Amino acid sequence: MLYQMDQMQLLTKQMLDRMQAMTALHRSTMDVLIEYSETCFDYYDKAQSMSVVFMQTSFDHAMGCGNGLLQARTMRDSMDIINGFSKKQIDNTLKEATRASELASLTLQQAIAPLHQRFSAALVRSELPDTVPEKKRSAA
Repeated sequence: MLYQMDQMQLLTKQMLDRMQAMTALHRSTMDVLIEYSETCFDYYDKAQSMSVVFMQTSFDHAMGCGNGLLQARTMRDSMDIINGFSKKQIDNTLKEATRASELASLTLQQAIAPLHQRFSAALVRSELPDTVPEKKRSAA
């Protein structure tokens, strides 16, 4: 009877330890998810700022092109202004798209890294052998 009580206490202690480990795992997973969300929010904020700057720059270039067209004396001058504006806009758009792509890639790497570490650690823990010694398993 005493042996069964000891076994029950041991089992209860193991269950409690595993529940505490599970709670700690969930808490740390939530911390990682919060960190992931904060990283994504920072990206959104930076992307929004970059977009506003790009739109303002595009608007300024368009206004400059419009003013140039108003002052153009010949059709050739107008075509040169339009071609210059188009080339500048394409270059600026490609440059901005490249910056946005690099920022998205970097942010994704930063956001995924803690999640990857967390899940890798969980997988390593799940591959650990059972903590109950062989002698005690056969005695039960």
